[in-house]
Amino acid sequence: MFKSARHTMDEAEQLLAEQTQQPHPGSTSKHGRQDVEDHSVQRETKANNDTLHSTELSWKVVFGATLVALGGVLFGYDVGIISGAILQLEEDFVLSPLEKELVVSLMLLGAMVASMVGGFVIDALSRKWSIVLNAVIFLLGAILLATAKSFAMLIIARIVVGFAVSLSAIAEVVYISEVAPPKHRGLLVSLNELGITGGIMLAYIVNYALIETQEGWRIMFAISAAPAILQGIGMVFLPQSPRWLLLKGQLPKARASLISLRAKSATTDQIDTELGAMDRVIAAEARRPFSALFRSPSLRRGLLLGCALTLLQQLTGQPNILYYGTTVFKAAGFETNKQAALANTLLGGVKVFATILALWKVDKLGRRLLLLIGCTIMVASLLVLASVTVAFPPISPSVRPVAQVEPCSTSFHHACTHALLTTVFCSLKPMLEDTFLTHRNTLHPPHPTSATCCVCLLVPCCVN
Repeated sequence: MFKSARHTMDEAEQLLAEQTQQPHPGSTSKHGRQDVEDHSVQRETKANNDTLHSTELSWKVVFGATLVALGGVLFGYDVGIISGAILQLEEDFVLSPLEKELVVSLMLLGAMVASMVGGFVIDALSRKWSIVLNAVIFLLGAILLATAKSFAMLIIARIVVGFAVSLSAIAEVVYISEVAPPKHRGLLVSLNELGITGGIMLAYIVNYALIETQEGWRIMFAISAAPAILQGIGMVFLPQSPRWLLLKGQLPKARASLISLRAKSATTDQIDTELGAMDRVIAAEARRPFSALFRSPSLRRGLLLGCALTLLQQLTGQPNILYYGTTVFKAAGFETNKQAALANTLLGGVKVFATILALWKVDKLGRRLLLLIGCTIMVASLLVLASVTVAFPPISPSVRPVAQVEPCSTSFHHACTHALLTTVFCSLKPMLEDTFLTHRNTLHPPHPTSATCCVCLLVPCCVN
């Protein structure tokens, strides 16, 4: 289903790479020489690219992709579960409106911290052990939330979970993109996005099942411990990223890791070609300092565009529906928590459907067109939702139909644009990373720098 979309993305990334390689008219001769050197590295990489396009998936790569998708489920579950849990927490802890807002929003404080240090963490500890560590943090957060006895403990636990959510967004995607064969990299990375929306859907279903259970919120939070344990244990049996090992100067271990990650049909020449491509790109990366993000016109444009897309998406306010969906439905006229939670499950189903649809149709309709369509309908949905809420009494049954349809419509288009923003940013990555040689159709996997990870994740955390 994602095969054609991946090919289109490859073409877009190649076009962006070619634009990036062209020296800017106002650039210095030093910048011009740097562009020529990078262009030479890219030509060498492309020349050997077809060598590995026949590489089959090994069980370790499939297993790794499954664990990465499981991490996405954890991400989405911890984001969505608060929507129903907050109703019970409000009653059991007698929360004031401000305290209720803090329980929901301070998760983003932990996420913001992780977004600033996550890139450095995965570089220092390795991608593999960062994911294992993050699974432990997820488990700790689940235990703290499930056993919370006070408001202060709730706050601390939410911050811990927020840190884990943000770190998972960095470590898991980087790991799978570095170990996956070029031919399958786009599909395997997309599994994480599907896992996130699937996790949100699962959270809403659990909300509905336990919303009337005495202290059901404890079970809601405790459930997330299971996938965290599975992910942490599973990652122990997977090899290190060969690219990370090369970054640390451990060539023999990198070669052994790559051999274990490739199918038995992979030849020695294919392994050596891929390792050689990685090594050349790593050497090229060392020539570009962090300040190049702002000095280079092409980098600066790409960085600003990527941040603007992320920022504007968050400013729609739709993420508030994810956190307060059940509360909104109850205020709109659904008498019981059970009814409101059931209505909220539609949002999760719509997000899953919209994510699949967006990734499936993006090559036929184009990213820009789908972004414009999604944003337009999202604006209309939010306006209708706000207008109806103001025009009718908060508890009026007549509001129910619109109150149920409009958040779902908004969620649908938010999911579409979120999936599209993910693919658009992947296309912009060649302009944002040190050597811009991070395409899915090249031999070497992407190596997001700490700066890129911080910028791209910090924006939505700050806005929310």
